[in-house]
Amino acid sequence: MLPFRSVQDAVGESAVADFLAYDTAGIPLAMRLTTVLESTSATSTVYRWFADCSDASPASGAEISVGTGLITFDSRGRYVSYTNSTVSIPRGDVAAVSPLEFDLDFSRLSGRSSDNSRLVVSRQDGSGMGTLTSFSPGEDGLFRGVFSSGINRILGQVRLARFDDVDALESVGENLFTPTVESGPPITGSPRTAGFGHIELSPPDPPEQTDVAGDANGDGVVDIIDFKIWDICKFTRGTDWTLGDFNNDNVTDVRDFMIWNAHKFTSMPAAAPVHAAVLKEITASEPSESQLSTSELLDLSEVIAAAPTSAQEDSPSQQAVDRLLATYWM
Repeated sequence: MLPFRSVQDAVGESAVADFLAYDTAGIPLAMRLTTVLESTSATSTVYRWFADCSDASPASGAEISVGTGLITFDSRGRYVSYTNSTVSIPRGDVAAVSPLEFDLDFSRLSGRSSDNSRLVVSRQDGSGMGTLTSFSPGEDGLFRGVFSSGINRILGQVRLARFDDVDALESVGENLFTPTVESGPPITGSPRTAGFGHIELSPPDPPEQTDVAGDANGDGVVDIIDFKIWDICKFTRGTDWTLGDFNNDNVTDVRDFMIWNAHKFTSMPAAAPVHAAVLKEITASEPSESQLSTSELLDLSEVIAAAPTSAQEDSPSQQAVDRLLATYWM
């Protein structure tokens, strides 16, 4: 039994912030930072901070305290100074630099009174292990990489060279040149510095065409929705694939319908983005009063299937198609 001989109320207010720190091996360490009221006077208020790490690995024992110090505010609650901002975490049984040390910055804290004190870690320069997810060049020649841990890093830089006589460079093949006496030695420098230009970036290559013949909305399936898109835009000039022009002649006409018909109810894995404007128009449209019935659609399919690929406008099969389509369009 502990020999407590007096009782007193707790004095001071505290605030707590939990965050992760990372050692040189990228291992996350659970940290807790606590501040408590240390003292007050007519001119200042002093808080004490404590840093604890449950993942600390001391040479002996189980000590988790890894740092402490004081933070001073003036009579208006403005930050004045702090003492000992360094946290030191022993990593005795881990293959990482030991101790792990980093500094805390308290300069943005305020000592003004509030109903609930808060302590928040706003930024840190450590992170866990990450892999390179993307990189991009800039006109300044710098290659910037983005890692899965959220860190951005400069990976390298392209250097430029100029010569007294560029035309005197000697070609050694494969777009490579070597200096000569006439060209003079290379004078190197970074892009966008004195005497040097910048890196001109070319636009990326256009994506491969992944449209399915007759698939106007790019969902990878040739269906009745694509037919409705063609129907809305039929006999219209200045159209494109997403408006039913499947043969890319800038006109939505019966030839495009024949392409849709030849591929209807088929699907492909690749698809282009949905054309929002067309979908909006279809959604807003009322059901057409003149729609092909299932039997009419099958009849039309049979007529078109029977028509030769190079059918002339005056061929019997084409005339039958024209009559059936004319009946529908009326």
